[in-house]
Amino acid sequence: MSELNKKIQKYINRSQVTVYQLAKNTNLDRTMIQKMIKGTKYPGAKFFYKFCDSLMLNKDERDELIRLFRIEKIGSSKYQARIAIRELLTRFQNLRANYFANGIKPMQAAIDVSLITEPARELEGSTALMLYAYSLLHEKISSREHTEVWLDMFGQTEALLRNIHSLQDDYGTQVEIHHSILLSYQSNSEESNAENIEILQSVFPPLFVMGENYHAYYAYVNNISEDRRFTPFRHYLLVDDRLLLFNDRANRGLFVTDPAIVSAWQHELRQMEEESRPIFRYWNDVGEALSYYREHISSVNRLVASYETTPCMNVLISGALGEVPTDHPVIRLYQSSFDNIAQDVSSSEYIQIYGLGGMKEFAKTGVLPEIYGKYLPAFSEKSRHEMVDTYTRWLCLTGNSWLLKDVDMQIAAGLNIELYAPNKVVLCSIQKDMPFGFVLIEENSTYDNFLDYFQSLIEYEEVYEPEAGTEVFRHTMEAYFQEGEN
Repeated sequence: MSELNKKIQKYINRSQVTVYQLAKNTNLDRTMIQKMIKGTKYPGAKFFYKFCDSLMLNKDERDELIRLFRIEKIGSSKYQARIAIRELLTRFQNLRANYFANGIKPMQAAIDVSLITEPARELEGSTALMLYAYSLLHEKISSREHTEVWLDMFGQTEALLRNIHSLQDDYGTQVEIHHSILLSYQSNSEESNAENIEILQSVFPPLFVMGENYHAYYAYVNNISEDRRFTPFRHYLLVDDRLLLFNDRANRGLFVTDPAIVSAWQHELRQMEEESRPIFRYWNDVGEALSYYREHISSVNRLVASYETTPCMNVLISGALGEVPTDHPVIRLYQSSFDNIAQDVSSSEYIQIYGLGGMKEFAKTGVLPEIYGKYLPAFSEKSRHEMVDTYTRWLCLTGNSWLLKDVDMQIAAGLNIELYAPNKVVLCSIQKDMPFGFVLIEENSTYDNFLDYFQSLIEYEEVYEPEAGTEVFRHTMEAYFQEGEN
């Protein structure tokens, strides 16, 4: 008997009702309740939520029972992937506060630059490894010369990148960063792969804040942990003519200054970079980015699902194209892509999850949400109403757009996600505090994980049904307009 079945039985016994009485009181199918208690079959989410409500549980008990139900329903690996995606979205949402509102603050670390003058040294212990790493970065970047850094993904990667960003600001040094990222490849798309999502969580902050001299590349291995199991030094940090090799699992390392060895490593790393795929495309130039996006992604692949913290801008802007000069480069791109979007979303298989990020300010000032407001002029009051009316009609016409219920997630994340068949995952930064850019991953299990997550939002009722969501959108925007008039 699973933990879920034990807890269900415990709560039924505590409630002092029989299964027959419980089914009668709730109008739930008695046979399904009995199968659920035995663990032979599990119902849908709506059934289970109603069942939980009948047991008079406190919040912690209800949340735990739902968590166990979801694990039993879909399996532990898929459940962990869903949790990893939610954490990724939350982490991106927090970027604004952690990296922009308060500035990028370096991790406090001890340094001793005298250490890195030695020709070679064996290192032991995590303290010694990080002391050499931070000392090496400080000594090279503080020299105010051009510095080249090569590193891969390990536990302290983000902390090191934060320090690099702070040091180059302090000393005005141009730092060229080459970051190698390994993703686990799943040949069986039915297998969930939370590890790749967790890696993306760590990659996101540097991807969107380090600047145009930060180059991140990814490659696939069949199994990350197994492929590195028999590697003497799993990780590296190469800064100009100094090399730090280490194994974070055993906390042992080797510091090398021999020119021949360092040069050989650098040659191999350049070769690896050429054989890998860039994970990040375009900085700042939204016109160039949208052109690339349309030519290489949106016009040649079938859009299957999207997650947007704002309403779909293609549709919203189409309601007031006459107000903006047709020679505006961004508007031209939106005009040319609107037909493709409309065709994709008319499919019954398409899923659009959307939020209301920035729409309160838009109703008041006419400035579009997030980064869109940086590239397009403010719209008149008349156009704002026309745009909202156009979007409302579009919601009614398509019937496959789902509005997020969670206010925090629908307003503040600033991240759009689009899935293109058969295996493309595109994550676009639209936060106005960040440069415009997007991450492109092409891997079956990562694609399936995101699609499953979107479907789970619908299954778990974390979004409004399309018709109800349309009404919520309509009434919310009416309230925003009225508030702006007062």
